[in-house]
Amino acid sequence: MKGPIRKEARKAVRLVRGEAREVRGILGRIKRRNFSGNEGQAIKNSTYNFLTNVVAKVGSLAFTIILARILMPEFFGLYSLALSTLVMFVSFTDLGLESGMVFFLSRALAKKNQTKVKSYFVYLSKIKLILTLGVVSALLILSDFLANTYYQKPIFIALIAGSLYVFLRSFFSFFKSVFFALNRFDKPLVWETTFQILRLLLVPAITLMFIKSIHSSASNIYLVIIALSLAWLITILLVILSSLKTLDFMKEPYKKILPEDKKFIRKTILPLSTIALSGIFFGYIDMFVLGRAVSSEFIGFYQAAFSLVGAIVAVTTFSNALLPIFSRMKGERFKRALMKAIKNNALLSTFVAILAFALAPLIIKIAFGEAYHNAIILLRVFSILVIVLPLNALYSSSLVSQGKTGTLAKLLIFTTSINLILNYLAVIIFRGMGDMTIVIGICLATILSKFVYLLMLFISNKKLTSKLQ
Repeated sequence: MKGPIRKEARKAVRLVRGEAREVRGILGRIKRRNFSGNEGQAIKNSTYNFLTNVVAKVGSLAFTIILARILMPEFFGLYSLALSTLVMFVSFTDLGLESGMVFFLSRALAKKNQTKVKSYFVYLSKIKLILTLGVVSALLILSDFLANTYYQKPIFIALIAGSLYVFLRSFFSFFKSVFFALNRFDKPLVWETTFQILRLLLVPAITLMFIKSIHSSASNIYLVIIALSLAWLITILLVILSSLKTLDFMKEPYKKILPEDKKFIRKTILPLSTIALSGIFFGYIDMFVLGRAVSSEFIGFYQAAFSLVGAIVAVTTFSNALLPIFSRMKGERFKRALMKAIKNNALLSTFVAILAFALAPLIIKIAFGEAYHNAIILLRVFSILVIVLPLNALYSSSLVSQGKTGTLAKLLIFTTSINLILNYLAVIIFRGMGDMTIVIGICLATILSKFVYLLMLFISNKKLTSKLQ
């Protein structure tokens, strides 16, 4: 037995040493500012993307903690439900357009065809505007039903006010995708930093200024949404000014997009739209079910735990930075790059997940206080997602980059159906056992469905890479 044990130990040591060499090499490139070649571009993109995610999630987490302490579990739960509903509507304004923008602009840029880049940009921007206006109109129409009939919670005014939030956030995400395609990950970092600073300054100040004079929970949530929209408005103005100076392809003469290009766009966007639709329900079905099934304070506990996991996952996920690089790779080069990214991401995520599980009581107490003690068990349950979600994102990006959007759409439709069924089963099975039991059941249903998705993504990518020579 000693021989095989020593052999495995030596393999583990070699693996660790190899990873250490890779890390030193990456840090050396960053220090020397050597970003030549695809590997250098990937390092540069990943660095900026990492910093953007850190700023976004640290800012978001700080904001969530401050707001949760100001509002306390009941009002924080109402705010979380309103915001999740608004973010779900924001997702409907995408329907694959942002991934499509990265895909088409990256291909045109690789061919150095600036005129076609402008044609793609203008065409997809028109679709985005029409889609966004339609979604905002739908939100205004459905707000009363969602708040008073389905959720049966006082968030109607907040949803109406959120129509501006939906419009502004939609176009922020769209412009980010344009700069991702251009490999300009530095600009989104500046925008994200600006928004986080504005949000941390404006929202708590406005909330504290008026919360003592307002006795209605609906008005409290309405104020927060309005303040958030104001922060987005200022950020969007910065985005527009930056874009005017940076988008060189806009100086090119405009040519209408060719019929064959429109056909290719529709062929590519349609499965991406299916992916986006499935992703919307896959990502928000838990909050949609919780909003009706439990009282608002338990939604607050759930959101407190999930926000911490989301912050952790964001800084261990590099799929956005790698998508433009993957889109330019074929064959064996793509296969090696994908395997390397998955290995590095899995090692980092596993280590962080163990820390999150072990330190959950301390993290919740420091971040949210004793009032959110019930969130400890939820954070421990959710810690497994720190491993699963980054891998899901990487595998999904690899399929999109190789044009396998149809495969991804099928996987998402199937796993979304499973997620929906499991969430409602959790409510049915645990009804009568208390709100906390229902929340834990929905946590487990969400985790199981994401595990199924990971397994199917792994199988699909295995088939893809086995065909690459």
